[in-house]
Amino acid sequence: MVDFNYDDIDLYYYHAIDFDFSRLYSILNNGIFSNKRAIEEKLEYYYRNYTHSSSKNDYISISHYARTTLLYGKIENELYDYNINKIIFVVDGDIDALEKQHYKKRYLYTKERHVLDKIDLKDIKGILLREIDALKKIKDVGFNIKFSDESFLEQKIFTILNFLTKEYGYNYNKEKIYYLIGKYEEIKALNLDKKEFIKIINNFMNDCINNIFSSLLNCSNPTVLDVVKYINNDKFPIFIMNRFDVKKLGETLNSTDERLERIPLDVREQMHENGKKYKKEQMLIKNMSDYGINIYYEYNEGPFTKEDSDIVKKLVKIKES
Repeated sequence: MVDFNYDDIDLYYYHAIDFDFSRLYSILNNGIFSNKRAIEEKLEYYYRNYTHSSSKNDYISISHYARTTLLYGKIENELYDYNINKIIFVVDGDIDALEKQHYKKRYLYTKERHVLDKIDLKDIKGILLREIDALKKIKDVGFNIKFSDESFLEQKIFTILNFLTKEYGYNYNKEKIYYLIGKYEEIKALNLDKKEFIKIINNFMNDCINNIFSSLLNCSNPTVLDVVKYINNDKFPIFIMNRFDVKKLGETLNSTDERLERIPLDVREQMHENGKKYKKEQMLIKNMSDYGINIYYEYNEGPFTKEDSDIVKKLVKIKES
């Protein structure tokens, strides 16, 4: 796995979880369990997120992605695009992964496969994070009910709080969380809008998660990567990816912009020589459609969309200044 990169994507399976650090801890110590097996073994820090999961009770869902492709000037990277705000486990491609067992006629996510009962620790080859997500602050993303069914809200809250208390000695405000949950149940019973109150619960939980890991890591605003590294404790290699590259943690990612790639090399070199102008042009180009870039740099004639046309006018002004 040391040389894992985008050319290796289709050699492995992937199982993604939300930024749920109690579940991360559980997986790192036990492996990945189906709902049924987790209940049978009284697995600590496990709870079900979704009622209508494609994996039902007996299976674990994993995904298989094709290698990154350059299609019509645009980078297609499904592993990157389908795993926003996720902690991804890279799973051995030789495990017994069956075609999806449920929703065969109406479940449309064709890249999904199912593993019966459990994925052992020996079959987990690494942890993968998107660079943009790895650098997010815990206080902004540490707890979010939107990835779960609301029916599991209370279970999720107390699983995480118990984890923080038992593993790290965190003393949370019990009176406040019981009050918040009581008010939430009251609002739900009256069939009132719960969105704003769920935000309050989210904020309370984010404060709890941020406070304990700020203390443990001795920093005021730890990132997702900081916490993943701390909980992982060097058990598995951690990989970071952007849309164009994957590298082991600590190595420098290659970075490029597919829109700038569409610009002829001689034009790019000329732009680069212009220093500050180049940066202004680059920012504008990122907002231009691929179609507009093609027209402007290959043919220099329209018709452009209105948005592209506005950008072209600004580009011309920069070029003439």
